[in-house]
Amino acid sequence: MQTSQLKAAEVYSFVSAPVWIRCESGQLWISHDGEDVVLARGEKYLASGNDRIVIEALQDSHFNTLKASNTEKTPVKHTARLSQLAAAH
Repeated sequence: MQTSQLKAAEVYSFVSAPVWIRCESGQLWISHDGEDVVLARGEKYLASGNDRIVIEALQDSHFNTLKASNTEKTPVKHTARLSQLAAAH
């Protein structure tokens, strides 16, 4: 497991094998495989495949990455799509 820190508006980008991204504090905007997801503290996202992952901190944030198996699926309840957030406002 790797822990990283981003200040608000900082961007981190990488290409990885399947990986879990868990927000430990703050709020993260993840763009991966044509999908945009916002994670808050305690939420996680499974980035499957070997695509580029872009993470932007919407506020000062800490997150962990952990390699995942190729057979794991993303639990929908752990992610919020930007379109859902926009519809709520």
